Amino acid sequence: MEHKVVRIDTIIKDLIDESFTQSKMRQYAHEFLQEKRVEEHSRFGLLAEYHYNMFGGTEEGIYAACAAIELFLLASDVIDDLQDQDNGDKRWMQLPMPLSLNVALGLLQLVPVAMKQCRSTMNEQYVCTALEMMNHQMVVALNGQMADLENDIADIPAYMEMVEHKSASMFIMACMTGVILATGQWDATVAAYAKEMGLSSQLKNDMKDLYQLTIKNDFHNRKRTAPLLYLAEAIDGNEYKWIKDYVSGHSDHIPEEKIGQLHEACEKTGTFIASAVRMRVHYYQFQDLFKQNSITAPYLEEFKVIFLGVEETEAAPQ
Repeated sequence: MEHKVVRIDTIIKDLIDESFTQSKMRQYAHEFLQEKRVEEHSRFGLLAEYHYNMFGGTEEGIYAACAAIELFLLASDVIDDLQDQDNGDKRWMQLPMPLSLNVALGLLQLVPVAMKQCRSTMNEQYVCTALEMMNHQMVVALNGQMADLENDIADIPAYMEMVEHKSASMFIMACMTGVILATGQWDATVAAYAKEMGLSSQLKNDMKDLYQLTIKNDFHNRKRTAPLLYLAEAIDGNEYKWIKDYVSGHSDHIPEEKIGQLHEACEKTGTFIASAVRMRVHYYQFQDLFKQNSITAPYLEEFKVIFLGVEETEAAPQ
């Protein structure tokens, strides 16, 4: 798996060197990529490669498509942080915003350039179809990002709709890129389980974030995530009224002596349980849909180990 990541990164680095003739822009682009890799090895690109192989693809050009996906995700991460003004330790947050934004826009422009490389070894019509699908999913994600930025989500259904647009669309893009490049066709079952995988993954991240009281997290930023919506709805009486007031915007102050009560409130109100149940529902729906497809079904256990960090003996992610 590691050698595949290196191969994808080599394509990205070559594209940066060939396209970014301005020295600082080229330097910052490499630094942004390195920053992302220090954080973690993204597997979104490899989702495309895995699906391409499952559906019978054999050409080496798939790695250029993986690079295209990784370029879009890197650019999206940069723009998302610039918009939210968080993750201040990231390299792109330490530069003047106009510079980081310009690099991010440049990375976006490399997406079709990377896909163009696929045409040398792959069916050209399949490549065009895949690129059209990617462009569509990018627009869907931007619509979700707008809803997230407005941060006026009223309830859980509205939040899940936003996540479906912003986050799940990225899983659909990655999986379907591989399928389309191998077959030329959209696969509804793959798209459906990719969406469920994205919803489950985002809920898991939301829960993880709520535990991080020592850093600038979703609670501090008043991000209306599923756990915080559950919490605000469940709070009754005066004991945790300060939490509800802060999340709703009626208060700008977080009493230091009370911040430690956040986890206590989550436990007492059943917030963690409600969030975990919803996460698992989407996870099980992902599994059921994966098994419904005769092509993907034999790969379920291996897929969970590689992409979801689940041991084969586990029933669901912990």
